[in-house]
This record gives sequence, structure tokens and C-alpha cells, in this order.
Amino acid sequence: MKRHFKTFLVILFILTFNSCQNSGYRKVAQEGAFDEIYGTSGDERVVRPVYRGIVEIYDRMSAEEKEKFYKETLSEFSGDNTLLPLPRVLEEAEYDYLKEGVEQRGAAIRAFLVDHYSGKKSYAKSGVVPQTVIDRIVTRSHEQLWPGKVNINALNFWYGPDIIRGPPTKEFPEGRFYVVEDNPGFIGGVGDLIQARKSLMDRMPDVQRITDSPDPKNFYDKMIASYKESARKFGGIPVVIQYASDLAADNEDKRIKAIFEKEGVEVVKFNPFSKNTFYNGKELKAEADGVYLYKTEKGKRKKQKVGYVVANSDPQDVDLSHAANRPKRILMEAEWHLEEEGWEPAKKEKLKELMKTDPITGKVDYEKVSKYLEKESPYLVELKKKWGIAGLFDAVADGKLGMTNSPGMEFIGDKEFYIYVEDMIRFYMKEEPILKNMETASFRGFDQAGKEILDVKAFAEVETNFDRYVVKGVDGRGGDAVWVGPKVAQEERKRVMQLVRENPRRYIFQRYNALSTMGDYIGDLRLISDVSDKGVIVADVPWARVVSKNGDGKVNISANGFEATVLIRRQLNKFSCNSLISNLLVK
Repeated sequence: MKRHFKTFLVILFILTFNSCQNSGYRKVAQEGAFDEIYGTSGDERVVRPVYRGIVEIYDRMSAEEKEKFYKETLSEFSGDNTLLPLPRVLEEAEYDYLKEGVEQRGAAIRAFLVDHYSGKKSYAKSGVVPQTVIDRIVTRSHEQLWPGKVNINALNFWYGPDIIRGPPTKEFPEGRFYVVEDNPGFIGGVGDLIQARKSLMDRMPDVQRITDSPDPKNFYDKMIASYKESARKFGGIPVVIQYASDLAADNEDKRIKAIFEKEGVEVVKFNPFSKNTFYNGKELKAEADGVYLYKTEKGKRKKQKVGYVVANSDPQDVDLSHAANRPKRILMEAEWHLEEEGWEPAKKEKLKELMKTDPITGKVDYEKVSKYLEKESPYLVELKKKWGIAGLFDAVADGKLGMTNSPGMEFIGDKEFYIYVEDMIRFYMKEEPILKNMETASFRGFDQAGKEILDVKAFAEVETNFDRYVVKGVDGRGGDAVWVGPKVAQEERKRVMQLVRENPRRYIFQRYNALSTMGDYIGDLRLISDVSDKGVIVADVPWARVVSKNGDGKVNISANGFEATVLIRRQLNKFSCNSLISNLLVK
């Protein structure tokens, strides 16, 4: 009996050893995308350890079951997103690496903001970023009037860098993670992590047993605890402010509202173009000694001091009447006029001309735009009226309360700013960047006199080898003004390069990296985090988007894409090949 048992152990050992051997790479392709499920192992496709037991569940689903999954999850996300039945799975070590990189990057960007708004601007004196570049980027975001009106202790923001896994190489056989762009402030995905997890686990409960993935709720618990602590320092409560329901772009605000209210945080809605008197029985008012929440309960008005505000909105919309917001408010008014069908086409064209950015200075003559609107508009133009939550920004600047996602920080999401983040890490953190940028450069060059001109060499390289590059407008958002070289038709390429020639400073180019695949999809990760003077809190699981790999190469849910639940597989070490073999040998 013992002999038969030993024979069984030997056979089991051989099978286990062979299985472990086959789980690695037989041949690493130097070109092409990394396959998240199978790696890159030549013709013989073997499931990567991180996906074992998970992809089999997905493969067993029938077409009807997948279709049902799509319909039900679309409903659970209130029509915003459809969830992919196949989760994006990361090894715990991969997540830890990404988390450390995002913490480093977020801290460096905040250090830059403190340096900038303190007036020291050591980044320019030390040659980290030319002052002319920062001035141009700030102007492009219409935030040039905020210096002197920002409290450097309130430079806190939500942060969600988009990250991809690049192709495998000899140095990085499983591909290298790169930051594609930095997203600050009012970002997508903040309200989705819990729902994505629930929707998947309701239908695939075995996946949690296999992965032992962290609970996304942990992130919100830590973030809310931080807000409550900050609010207490000012003798008040934390409050989240977000758009009135009829102004919200989608239903994510409802999910965010539910998360915060469940933990006892008040959520107040506002309309940028009204005086905001008691939306849903609540109102924020700035008074001489601070900001207060007024709400009606059982017919009585209750007053509470507010110690911290989180803006789940575009920051400038909270108080458009603030003097530093005037450039933004004028342009918003102009854009509204362009959308109105009742205005004469010729007058719209004239307005468009006035709104154009000067190609040299990057500026707009806002007052010309304002005067034109006041003179020619058939509508009431009220650029001086007190709208939004008037006085809130001044109260924050005066140190009467704290704030996350305050104004004056939108420019750090500019794609030209992104070029310098690695150098900021070296300068402020005295460290090498953990997460690298994509290889990126501007089409802007300089002549011998230091005047900005088209970089002819860079232009010729991209024009000749368009397939090898991605061209981006520096101030585009949500996939706007992004052209993924291999996916762009010939005529469109000519049009893009003409745009670059006309205004080279408004465009950058990146070396094309094939995004990693999940079956028929490509995708990215967003590590949502909260950056403050206390540090960087990173979500325990990332947010993920996937789109068909046969599309335009841009990862946007709006382009027939999906959201994907991200899981961190913490059980790999426990059930690793080495541990299995060791256990067999011991027995």
C-alpha cells in the first residue's frame, strides 16, 4: 500500500513539475501586445497563473449567459456602463508596484503645486520646467488668475493616472507598465469600484474564493476617515458637493452620493447657474466666520459648520462668480451661445474667431469676447451675477476650511505638463520614477534666438512613420484630439499633420505601444487615489476599461467599450508551483 502511495506521489510530482514548467514563457515575442490571459508563449497557449480558475469560468459561459450579464449589469450601472464578464486580474506584486508608483507620482505633483502657488517656483529656477511652459499650460486651462488666491494647504485632489501594460521585451518579458496620462480632480470611476465588484461577485462568487481580492470599500473608508479628521480641525463636518441631478453627465454621481451618505457624510447638490437655495432641502452658505450647511428637517432649519468640502464637479463651476474664474466663465458663456440654434450663423463665426487662442502667447482676449456677447447676444448675459456657492473659494483661501478638488489645479492634467512629471519626481522626491511615462515629445522647437518654432525633424519623423506614433492635442479630454497611428486612415493623417504644422505647441507625440489584450479586447487601468497634505491614499483595486482591439485604439467606454472589474490575486504564493512541490516532497 505504501509502495503504491509513493508511486502515486512520484506521478503527481512529475505532473505538477511539468505543469509548473509549462506555466512560464516558452518564447517571448519582441513585437506585439502582451496577452493578459495567456502571456506570450508561442503557439502553445497556456493560461497564466494569475488567470487560472478564472478564465475557465468565463469560457463556460454561453453566448446567452454573456448577453444576460451585459443587460443586467448595464441596468445596475443605471445605463452608464456595461460590465465585461471577464475581470482584469493583477498579481499582488503587480498591484503593489503600481500603487507605489502612483503614490510617488501624486506626491511629486502636489509638491510642484505647493512650489508653484507659494511663489517660490524653484522648478523654473532649477531648470526642471521652463516658466514659459507652465505659464502657457496654466493659460490654456484659463487658470492664470489663481496665484495669490489659493491656500497651499488646500492643494488636495482626486488623482487617477491612466496606465497601460506595454509589449513584452527581453528586459520586461511580461511587459512594462506605463503612465499614459495624468487625470486630476473631477475624474471618472470614483463611484464605480464597489458596484463593479458587487455585479461580478453576484454572478461569479467563486472568483473571490480563487483570488482573495481586497474589498474596494476599504479605499472609501480610509478616504472618508481622512476627510472627517480634516473637518474636525476646523470644528466642522465634511460635505460633498455635486451637480444637481438634471446637470449630471451620467449616474455615477448617484453612486458616489450613496457611498458617502452611507458613511454619514452630507452630500449637497448645486447648480452653477443659480443661487442654490435649498436643493433637496440643503444649502451651503459662506459667512464671515466660515461655511455652514443649512438643511430642513421636519420643517425646521438646522445649521452646522462645515470643516471640509469635497467637490465632485469641475472645480470652477462651484463659484463661477469668483474673480479668478472670470476667464472660464466668459468662455462657458460663449460656448453656450455657440450651441444655441436661435443665434445667427455669421455672429457665431465671429464669436469663434474671438475665442481662438493666440498661437504665440496661448492667450484668449476674454474681455473682447465678453463685450461682443453683451453687445450682440439676443439673450441675457449676466457675467457679474453671484451664482454657485459664492464665497466658498475665498473661505478656503482664508483657511476657514479645507477642500479637495479646489480650483487652480486643472492644468496638471494637460498633456504637455505630463512630459515633465518624471523630472518633477527626481527634483522633489529625490528618487527615480517608479512608473515611467510613455516616450513623449512636443512638436515645438526653438530657433537660435530662442523663439518657438516647428520642430522640423520631429515633424518629419512622425509624418513619415505615422504608424509608430500616437498624436495628441495637449488639452483634449476623454479621447478628444487623440490619433493612434496604426488606426488612422491616410487622409486623416494628412489633416492631423496640417493641424500640427499650424500650431505645433498644441500637440505632442508618443511612441506607439500596443496595449495588452484580454481576449478580443484591449484596455487600461486607472488607479484612483486621493492626494492631500497627509499623503496619497490609493484605491485597493484599480478601475479598468476595455474596448474592442479592432476599434480606433482609444480606450473609452463611450466608444462601445466596457468597464471591467479588477481583482488582485493574493493567493498565487499560497498555491505556487514551488510550494506544491515542497509539500509533496515533505510528505
